[in-house]
Amino acid sequence: MKGLMKSTKTHDGICNKKNWDDHNGISNSTTKYNSGSLQRSQEGTFIEHKIYGDGNCMFRAVSYILWNTENEHRSLRTAVVHHIVDNWHEYAPFVMAEWGINCPENYLKYMKQEGVFASELECIVATKIYGRNLSIYRRVNEYEIKRVFHNHVNDNCGTARLLFTGRSDSGHYNVLFLGN
Repeated sequence: MKGLMKSTKTHDGICNKKNWDDHNGISNSTTKYNSGSLQRSQEGTFIEHKIYGDGNCMFRAVSYILWNTENEHRSLRTAVVHHIVDNWHEYAPFVMAEWGINCPENYLKYMKQEGVFASELECIVATKIYGRNLSIYRRVNEYEIKRVFHNHVNDNCGTARLLFTGRSDSGHYNVLFLGN
């Protein structure tokens, strides 16, 4: 996987159910989250779609991009984890660097658990196996964002855009859509 950068871990903090509910005034997982917050970057204006934070936010975000629902996060997690295990020769160095796990069996056991946070590796693999380019953004200020990562699959692929919020060692993924 050429060009894969060492990622920061995206877990704890905002991306757990209690903190998400407290932060956003959401009482349960069936509540429709607020969308429509405008974010500006050099690439244009984006509409931010908030994703439920329960440790599965990256899988929920990509599920929403692919199928317009967060509810496929479990099947997406399964597909991504099995792809990494089935292609261990390609991904082992990145799994070691990110998680400190040196065998596919231990990685499978760890990552198949719901609520285990995904790293940039799983994010890249999720978009790669479903034929999407990937851009990850961070906030500069309240209304401005900056692209901090881009993985280009090819010119014929759509781009999955994710907004990472929070600290480098703990955070949350939301979805970005190009505004009109």
